Amino acid sequence: MAATDQIRRFADIAAAMRLARELIGHDRWSVERLEALQRRRLQELVRHATASSPFYRERYAGLDPATRSSCRGCRRSTRPR
Repeated sequence: MAATDQIRRFADIAAAMRLARELIGHDRWSVERLEALQRRRLQELVRHATASSPFYRERYAGLDPATRSSCRGCRRSTRPR
């Protein structure tokens, strides 16, 4: 295995370990704190999708993710076939 491949592999392992520590830390969070994280990430995802994709820009036209109080009641969006 080339040295650059080994370095990349170690970097990937280190990143996975950092993510694991972060996720394990979420186990001790309150429901309110987890819901706040979910809302923030949903808002970020919708903003990115509408900024980057004409499909989602049209699909989410008029949707303001900042006004959603929770993820409950969100319809599951399916891909067109």
